[in-house]
Amino acid sequence: MTLGRNAAARELGISPQALGKAFKTGRVKQTPEGLYDVDLCRVALKLNSNPGKQASARAQQRPKKEANQPTAPPPLLSQAGKCVPREAEEEGEGGTSYSEAVRQREWIRFEKEKLNLEKQRLSLVELTPVNAYVAGMIMQAREELTRIPMELRDKLAQETDAIKCQDMLLDRIDQTLKKMSEFKPSPA
Repeated sequence: MTLGRNAAARELGISPQALGKAFKTGRVKQTPEGLYDVDLCRVALKLNSNPGKQASARAQQRPKKEANQPTAPPPLLSQAGKCVPREAEEEGEGGTSYSEAVRQREWIRFEKEKLNLEKQRLSLVELTPVNAYVAGMIMQAREELTRIPMELRDKLAQETDAIKCQDMLLDRIDQTLKKMSEFKPSPA
């Protein structure tokens, strides 16, 4: 159905000025007669509008809600664990619209802020220092463990009792493990 600017705007639920602005910016098109195809405009506005700006503009036009009135339902989480607006979930959008791109960008921002918060709470740590610490500990353990045979070879060679040999080895391994539990990396 093709209508003039005022009637088309009324059908679309926006002001005539907003429809005129959408035409000037190329988000909607007019017919050669200067009329608007309402169905095409509705699709074009949905695909090429910034929902964040729409919400703030509508909020300025509407009277304030009372505190006890229900608010819009929160976004859904898809099976992949990603935040999906209810409209996109219900209509099965393919993710090619401007509003989908904005939603994805906002979700990425949310994830970054969440990671930063977890870092501040010390739930997460930087991987590089942890890897360096573990690598230092492994090198120290290797050095300590390879020293055991050289330190005990003469004592073990003189001992004929297998149980005493085992006790000497276990004692030396326990000393090494205790030393490793007190490992402090050397200052870089």
